[in-house]
Amino acid sequence: MNIIKSKKVCQLMGSWTTVESYGDYKTASECILVIPGNPGLIKFYDDYLLHLHKLLKLPTVGVSHGGHLPALEYSGTCNYLTLPDQILHKLEFIKEKLSSNTKLILIGHSVGCYIILKMLTHKFVSNRLTKALLLFPTIEHISKTPNGEFWTPVSNYCRLPIACTTYMASFLPFSVKNFLVSWRTKWRELPDHLLEACYSCFGFHVVNHALYMAASEMNLLNEFDEDTIKVIHEHNEKIIYYYGQSDRWVPHDFYETMKCRFPDANIVLCEQGYQHDFVLDSPVDMAETSAKILTQ
Repeated sequence: MNIIKSKKVCQLMGSWTTVESYGDYKTASECILVIPGNPGLIKFYDDYLLHLHKLLKLPTVGVSHGGHLPALEYSGTCNYLTLPDQILHKLEFIKEKLSSNTKLILIGHSVGCYIILKMLTHKFVSNRLTKALLLFPTIEHISKTPNGEFWTPVSNYCRLPIACTTYMASFLPFSVKNFLVSWRTKWRELPDHLLEACYSCFGFHVVNHALYMAASEMNLLNEFDEDTIKVIHEHNEKIIYYYGQSDRWVPHDFYETMKCRFPDANIVLCEQGYQHDFVLDSPVDMAETSAKILTQ
């Protein structure tokens, strides 16, 4: 199988954006579009995108969040985008970069799931939807989760100090940075491209953009609004919600509540033990699981 990989940096809504793809998605009759979590460096998803493309044999494209890329990869100004802005950012990508006839398989991870539910309130997206897979969906009451309780005050009040601190850490010796990355990733053995993505998180711009977006996540992701409830009901047969067994962003009781509230929805509980940050230790396995779910 001859695999064509492409990586491009472009501007959407005045914010620099990385687009990585396998296969020609621009003129395809159907493609897979992957929306990341936060931080939204699409490089974290390289292996997942590649193996999903191999398994489903469809053009597969991942779009970073606007501004979530190292400053070395772009020049000039880069607008800061809130969560609502990032939703418009993904809608802009579909309008500008995809054929109007292209059917869509949407895959979201973490807050990318919320973005997809909001995208589906727009007819030019929902009318083209084949299926949507929401992985470890942070779609409600995020500030009440164990991780949310920590990151809500941090993202709202400590964004610039943390961004400056991580920038200063970028000048530390490689051995120290490697130790910090290993500690943060729970001592996982990571391939070079994932290490590179982790090292990018030492950059001022990446952290600043990620925390700017996170602040609006913590404030906005509360109870489902009427538009979201309508989307969940209208696309009941096309959306799959995939919850983790132990997830500090999406606790198990969120899965139980979702099952009770939407009994007809396709809600799955992970049986393989994948973690919320699956891109670090099980992207290939997660791609295989995703492909099975999408082809059932």
